[in-house]
Amino acid sequence: PRTRPVIAGILTDSTAGALTCDATVNRINPNDARVIVERTEPDILLVETAALGAGRPWAFVGDPSATDRTARLMELIDLVHALGNAAVLVRDAFQPVPGLIPLEPRFDLVLDAGAPTSQDRAWSRGVQLARFHPLNAPASRDRVPLLVGGWSTRGPVALRGATAAALAAFEQYGLEVRADPDGAVDELDSMGLTSDGWPWLTWRDAPAVYRARAVAVASPFTVPDGVG
Repeated sequence: PRTRPVIAGILTDSTAGALTCDATVNRINPNDARVIVERTEPDILLVETAALGAGRPWAFVGDPSATDRTARLMELIDLVHALGNAAVLVRDAFQPVPGLIPLEPRFDLVLDAGAPTSQDRAWSRGVQLARFHPLNAPASRDRVPLLVGGWSTRGPVALRGATAAALAAFEQYGLEVRADPDGAVDELDSMGLTSDGWPWLTWRDAPAVYRARAVAVASPFTVPDGVG
């Protein structure tokens, strides 16, 4: 018997990691999606538009150039419905995915990330206390400052060069630089380093790394009610 909800999802690393605290999460790719859904019989098929970006397995779903992926997604929705369960679409990409608009009626629920709290269809990954609560915080913290951020390696060469040079100079004074996969455009490579040589701070490691530092500088974030 199941003691946790089972989710099959087209998800980003952060969302998959967040949901793993409370559910069994099976991330699916176009080549194994049907097998996973048939074997696990998920309670929910969860599709996150942020996971449909260029370079990802499900990129360009809904676009005429990716008819095979679009057909596979529709097949999965029908399969989950045949099991008597739900398909949910979360619109949380920085850029909209126009090709998904005609497919939205096929989903049982469509949620918007960052919507005002007064709306009952807002979406948030939430904060898992098991990862961020202060009870297991270290007794003392490292005074070496930490910078966590992401930047596009496709940006102007001059800007990338200036950024890399500035960060390298700060490193000489003790700053530790880690790259945030959610903020970076390009995918993680096999060495776990960005093109500029800084290691990635994975979603799983982030809480312990932040708690261990006295000072951390990271990209700004916005909570659902719009407060930065």
